[in-house]
Amino acid sequence: MRFEIQHTFPITREPFERDIFFSKDFQVFMDKDMSFGAREVLEFQEDDKTWFQHQRINADWELPSVVQKLVKQKTFYYFERSHFNKTTHHMTWSISTPLLTKLDVKGDLWIEEKGTETTRRVVGEINVPIFGVGGVVEKLIAQGIKDSYEKVSKCIHRWIREELPKQNPT
Repeated sequence: MRFEIQHTFPITREPFERDIFFSKDFQVFMDKDMSFGAREVLEFQEDDKTWFQHQRINADWELPSVVQKLVKQKTFYYFERSHFNKTTHHMTWSISTPLLTKLDVKGDLWIEEKGTETTRRVVGEINVPIFGVGGVVEKLIAQGIKDSYEKVSKCIHRWIREELPKQNPT
């Protein structure tokens, strides 16, 4: 199952990346503001050209009963690995979970500047080859990812409107 998500923000790419995408202050703000569940960074590396993060995320949504029976628990956690190229403004990401070893979720994210705005574009692919429930799981994961990006988009807009002016007063 393929999906696409796109959001545009009233900020140019350089401050978007510096003050939001790579900002620890924004991460703290987002974690307090949102109800994603617990997020734990397991590994982080950064240099002038690349950024890498491996994290565990406890999703804040309850699994449908058919999936609960498959994985033998009510909630879902997963691991996300993200590699960002600072030169091309492109990130590849993948998701895995020991709950579903046949799960294949991966995608790309681009940060594109258009005039005075920045667009964050995500294209992903979900494949769960489990007879009878694979399609249900794919739809659940796709909806969870889309909902998460919607929440983050609202948080980014709030950060730009309310918090960024405090950090960069004119």
